[in-house]
Amino acid sequence: MYRKKMTVLVILVVCLTLVGCSGMSLSTLSALSKLDPLETHPSELDLAVAVPDEIILADQGAVMRFAFKEQDKEDFIIDETFELRVLPMVTEQVSMVEPDQQLYHAKIDPDDWQRLTSAQQAVRQKRSDGIKGSGMINIQMTQLCYRQTPPDILPFRTFIRTRETGKFVPLSKQEDLFELLDQETSQDLRLAFQKCDPSDIDNRG
Repeated sequence: MYRKKMTVLVILVVCLTLVGCSGMSLSTLSALSKLDPLETHPSELDLAVAVPDEIILADQGAVMRFAFKEQDKEDFIIDETFELRVLPMVTEQVSMVEPDQQLYHAKIDPDDWQRLTSAQQAVRQKRSDGIKGSGMINIQMTQLCYRQTPPDILPFRTFIRTRETGKFVPLSKQEDLFELLDQETSQDLRLAFQKCDPSDIDNRG
């Protein structure tokens, strides 16, 4: 059985505030410069996460957070979370995926399209009113397990595709999740990891 394991994976934002942006190629930066998360219709937003083959991500094992806060303020005034539909996909469809990694394709449920559209409109209205601020798109893996051996490291990479980019482009360089977290959180995460049930492996391959 899948159980909730992780609450933070990586912040996915446009390159001006993206962690690891400096390590990206010029072609990737060019593709990201075309991305406008406030104008992209939810149906045209495709996300992907690459994790080790040893890890299995549940079919509803990730969520996306869309948030906006005013300049010099700590609290987000727009903050929505959307459950993602997650399915394994062929790694050859995305460049820069390691041979020993599994790629998962994630999309927002159509039932949530209107809610995301409303959140996008709310941010556009703030900007139209002259309110300065910053926004983010954040993916969180929430339900995953390991096949045989608890991982010592958990390298991952994230990707996005919209009509503007035309293909999946990376939103982060490859990082070890355990290294990104503080020591206490990382240790809690290692202890929380559980071995997959046989049914999980049969259903997700």
